[in-house]
Amino acid sequence: MADLTQLRSTLGDWFDSQGRSCAALGSPLYGALVPNVGEQVRSGRYDALLAPLERWRFGDAMPLRLMGAAHALALSGDAPALAAAYPSCRPNTRLGGAAPPADAVFEALASHPDHTADFLHRAVQTNETGRAAALALGLSALAGMPGLSGPISLVEVGTSAGLNLRMDRFAYLDGHRSTGEQPLAGDPASLVRLAPEWVGGAPHLHEWQVDDRIGLDPHPADPTDPDVALRLHSYLWPDQTERRKRLDGAVQLAAAVPATLIETDDTAATLDGVLADRAGSRPTMVFQSIMWQYVPTAERWPITRAIEAAGERATKAAPLVRVSFEPDEFRRDRAAVQLRCWPGGSGTLLAHADYHGRWVQPLPTMYAGRRSAVVLTGEDL
Repeated sequence: MADLTQLRSTLGDWFDSQGRSCAALGSPLYGALVPNVGEQVRSGRYDALLAPLERWRFGDAMPLRLMGAAHALALSGDAPALAAAYPSCRPNTRLGGAAPPADAVFEALASHPDHTADFLHRAVQTNETGRAAALALGLSALAGMPGLSGPISLVEVGTSAGLNLRMDRFAYLDGHRSTGEQPLAGDPASLVRLAPEWVGGAPHLHEWQVDDRIGLDPHPADPTDPDVALRLHSYLWPDQTERRKRLDGAVQLAAAVPATLIETDDTAATLDGVLADRAGSRPTMVFQSIMWQYVPTAERWPITRAIEAAGERATKAAPLVRVSFEPDEFRRDRAAVQLRCWPGGSGTLLAHADYHGRWVQPLPTMYAGRRSAVVLTGEDL
């Protein structure tokens, strides 16, 4: 077994790293609070709640699991000391108050050990709808391919509650223009309105039509279930109002726009079956967003191979694209949005983006100009 002091130190370092990320992504409250919780982890105060300490790996996002557990208690009224300091629990108050003491987090969690254990055994499910602004570039690229036959099928790997399976029904706006302007694409009346900063200028987005939505996840969640909705809110950071608004709208939209969510313990095999009914018969977009880190390394290649095998059956009338929104391997402070297209199988980098979609930078590999899209085909990539 690794040295106990070293284990605690490593886990504490993860809280420091997460705190820096929270601050950079617009949550000063968590930017201050999360590292303070990390200090208590280093001191050994959390040993019993996190035991066995050696089970954790960085990709588990354990600090966010723990903070989500505490936030859920505050939202439900079971942690009044936290609720008093969290803007999410006081929606009519101004932002900018001091972060609660780390002791309040520990006391809430230690008083509800079963609740805490439940959260620690669950993967974080943020369902960040802001990422759809970047994912929609891939949907637009597919919709703009010549010779397309019929509406598009959306297939999400690691779908969680499947909120982004409704991305075609969001409204995509130019963040530099009036909020009352006609959207660039999507539903003008949508409850989910995305207005990122489009670095380099707003893109031209092709009109799309989607009539099939299916998501795969080891633990899919029904967003219309009040307990699930509470858990989804708990993973948001308490001082981020806009993210809460988007989530509220997306949950309402999920109740109106059906999607099929499949629980799977073998993602590659399940995906292979799902794509067998679609590849070569209808245009299909397979997508993922910030989920690869949760997939064990040995399971990643089989998932990729299932998509490639389906791509071999794609046609010009029924192409297949894979769109991924994952950390940029060259700069970890941003995401890279990648696209592969079949027939052909080649790929391109569509964009760089903020992790929560506050800004999106479409890249020249897709765009000839600020508002002029290059139509992609399998042969062009």
